[in-house]
Amino acid sequence: MASKDADGRQAESGDYVTTSDGKRIVDHENIQRSRLRVDARKWAAARLAPKKYGDRLEHDHKGGLDFRPAILIQIGSVEREDDAKLIEGH
Repeated sequence: MASKDADGRQAESGDYVTTSDGKRIVDHENIQRSRLRVDARKWAAARLAPKKYGDRLEHDHKGGLDFRPAILIQIGSVEREDDAKLIEGH
């Protein structure tokens, strides 16, 4: 959507160049320069406010991952608890 200037006419974006014979052709150099400016601003914003403008990494663990251990290691056995009760006299 093209923007309008103060007189209500369509504003020139600078993306086109008019040749001497009246043809309008795309100005790739201007487009690349504008793209570089936007990328530079995005880079600077990401360095100044990384939480808001930085690259986002998505950690998706919704898959079929099972984080339960394959072997259950039990610390302290029932036998030791029984031995402690015998020593204490209960």
